Amino acid sequence: AVLNDGRYGHGLLGEGVRVSLLRAAKYPDPTADHGRHRVTISVLPHGSGLHEVIHEAAALNLPLRLFTDGEDAGEAEFEKVPVAIDHPGVEVSAVKRADDDSGDLVVRLAEMCGDRSAVTVRTPRPVLAASRCNLLEELETSLDVADGLVTLAMRPFELITLRLTT
Repeated sequence: AVLNDGRYGHGLLGEGVRVSLLRAAKYPDPTADHGRHRVTISVLPHGSGLHEVIHEAAALNLPLRLFTDGEDAGEAEFEKVPVAIDHPGVEVSAVKRADDDSGDLVVRLAEMCGDRSAVTVRTPRPVLAASRCNLLEELETSLDVADGLVTLAMRPFELITLRLTT
């Protein structure tokens, strides 16, 4: 896999890989892409599937930033993570409180590798109720909750919005 830090695209050309470093379009900004640029490109050998590629690409484009607030690590750290999932090919792309002030969590999941995936969603407090909802946070389908966890099946490249009551 070819990883980069935000370049415009890649292409296969003969036996090589071509990387588009700049667009240099004249419209709407005639000075776009002028000047000095710093580019990071890496090649990642990997096995079957794309799980490792997705995680390495995220690590390249969203490097860890350390924040300290004086707390000890451990269980307190988990309390800062509102949602945990157990599948490497599924990404939590958004977590927010519901717009209706109910206190529910709205969670957006994305299947990133083109696989059918069984995913378990966990929150610091047990989930009491869970539903699939639309982008307006309107309930569509209730989901089974067992032992405070929600397990659901995702189709390839599916986006799911969940509403969780904890």
